[in-house]
Amino acid sequence: MENLHITETFRTPEVDFDVETGNFLISGRSIPENPKEFYKSIFDYLAEYFRHPAHKTILTIRFDYFNSASARVLYELLKRFDVFYSHGNHFLLRWVMEEESFLDLFESVYHFPIEMIKSEENDEQEPELIKFSTEDKLIIHPSFKTPSVHLNRETGIFEINGYSIPENPKEFYNPIFEFFENYFRNPNDETNLSIHFEYFNSSSSKCLTELLKKFNKAFLNGKKVSVTYFINKNDEDIRKDIQEFCLVSFKMPIHIIEIDED
Repeated sequence: MENLHITETFRTPEVDFDVETGNFLISGRSIPENPKEFYKSIFDYLAEYFRHPAHKTILTIRFDYFNSASARVLYELLKRFDVFYSHGNHFLLRWVMEEESFLDLFESVYHFPIEMIKSEENDEQEPELIKFSTEDKLIIHPSFKTPSVHLNRETGIFEINGYSIPENPKEFYNPIFEFFENYFRNPNDETNLSIHFEYFNSSSSKCLTELLKKFNKAFLNGKKVSVTYFINKNDEDIRKDIQEFCLVSFKMPIHIIEIDED
């Protein structure tokens, strides 16, 4: 049986399983488009490995970030290891995280030994955001956790694009809120906000809702505003969210445009 190695991408973690030593590693960010499809190769690999395992198996997990869909798949993955352990095999889970908030939960669900390792904070410093701000312009360059922001009264360009999983969503979005609060006191004749998120978490969703409320308020006050929301054709969840929430909750025009993924 060969080792299993999956190279890390922006959306999926590194996977490195060494059959001879029994050392297994899952590390990185887990926000795949289709979690079940991504993790299927791991489930299939483990089904074969469990027939002839190493003397001791150690699984180390270190997620920079994982979404709720990945959490559900991870729950099923660890259940497989729990059954493996209950059959008398030696197994240890090493979970590397900034805090031990999951320890009590894990111990109440699984029977195998768990070693929580507190990660060194800021192992990889999030790059400082490059920001340019005036009364009429706000420019924020993207990072691996935050989107690019280009708001310019003079050119009429108002765009937010990229990934939105900031450590502190309110801190990131507050300058955007402040910009539009000032802008809508004397807006352009027409204002269109263009949004294209590759991925955003629930905390960012709340901030986005607050932003759309500001646009909706301006619309109800007689301002000519609209929102264009770009979504990837395969993002069924985002499309459903927009249709069930945005189009029902807001009176302003919201245009949904589907685009092909690169």
